[in-house]
Amino acid sequence: MTKKENLKKKALAVKKKKKTGRYYFTSETEQAIVDYNHMDPVKDYYKRNILYEKKIYYPLHKMSENLIHTFKFYYFDVPSTDVQKQVTAFMTTKLNKFNPESGKAFSYFSVVGKNWLIYHNNKNYAKQKTHRST
Repeated sequence: MTKKENLKKKALAVKKKKKTGRYYFTSETEQAIVDYNHMDPVKDYYKRNILYEKKIYYPLHKMSENLIHTFKFYYFDVPSTDVQKQVTAFMTTKLNKFNPESGKAFSYFSVVGKNWLIYHNNKNYAKQKTHRST
């Protein structure tokens, strides 16, 4: 057996371990958002708050963190944790506009969060640019 054939045989013998993902935004999160939107804001106030705190807040917060660091939105006057909280709050205000027939919640909220970050990042970049040049 040649050296090349031996290497091929070893490569085939090694099995790759399949990664099990720890997803932060799941179908359970999407269903929680749909349920949240179907509840009456006045009558089901406490149920909505519990649902938001237990099932919706963390995925939105994690998504905002990932958006900031993935697309490198770093032109802010405040620390990134504060920006993350602002993005999460903005996405929370848009919960009622999510329509499950239009698409997935992950796609909708990632676009909403990214658009917010683009707008504010560009605004702060322009502000920093004018202060540095003068």
